[in-house]
This record gives sequence, structure tokens and C-alpha cells, in this order.
Amino acid sequence: MQTGRSMVELLGVIAIISMLTVGALTGFPQMRRSMNVSKTQNEIALIAQDLNNMTYWFRTYPTGFVDMDVLCENDIFPRKCEGGVAKNPFNGQYVVDTDKETITTGPDGNPITEALIIEITATGLPNLEVCEEIEKGVKEYGPLKDAETKCTSSGTTATIKVKFQ
Repeated sequence: MQTGRSMVELLGVIAIISMLTVGALTGFPQMRRSMNVSKTQNEIALIAQDLNNMTYWFRTYPTGFVDMDVLCENDIFPRKCEGGVAKNPFNGQYVVDTDKETITTGPDGNPITEALIIEITATGLPNLEVCEEIEKGVKEYGPLKDAETKCTSSGTTATIKVKFQ
């Protein structure tokens, strides 16, 4: 009587290992994409929260183009900035801009109530589908549920803008 494994048994084991490897390799890009979508949703929420905290503590916030270096110095972005550029998980950039919007005006036409509008833009998203997934997640985050979001696509990349008060 012989001991050991036959050639057919070894080939069967190799075939099973090969099929598991192929399955894992085909699922990896989808898993990585889902992870980056989730990270971007969370980072936009964190940036929005930190910007709101900044306006609360300083009682004001500059309108118009925002100096990204100042935001980077105040650790507004979850990732470390490099040269005043805040990167998102898709290797695009985050850009922050602010403006004031008049909500009500007096009889003389002067503004009575103004709201600070903050716009966070994430560029370099791989496609519009990813952008829409991020948009859906941002809307599920409590303070941003009423935010105005807009996905646009240009060429091979997409951009999301999140505008809130």
C-alpha cells in the first residue's frame, strides 16, 4: 500500500487555490473603491464640522476665496496638507470657498439676516457614479442633510460640490 497524495488530488488543491485567488483579485478593486468613497464622505463631513467650529470660535469667517494654507495650519483637513493642497482619497483635491447669502432684507433693501455659505469641493473623483455615491453618503450625515450638493463630470474625472450654511 502506498502513502501520500496522488497527482489528481494535488491538481484539485491547486485548482481550488487558483479559483480563490482569482475571486479575491477581482473583488479587490471594488473593495478599494468602496473604501475610498466612504473615506471621502467622512472627510467631507469632518471638514464641514471643523469649518463650523472655526466660525463658532472665531465668531467670523472670511468670505470669498479661502486661504488653503490657513485651513491647513488649523488642521481643518483630515489628511496632512502638502504645499497648501489638501488631497482626498482619490488623489484629487479639496477646495473650500465661502460666501454670504442674504436671507431677509429690510424695507430699505439692506440685509437684515445673512447666512454664511460654505462650499467644499472634492475634485479628481474617477467617475460620476462614484460622485453620486459620495453625494448620497453626505446627505445621510445629520448636519449636512439639507446641504445643496452637485456632481459634475468633465472628461475622465468628476467633482462634487457641497454647499451648506
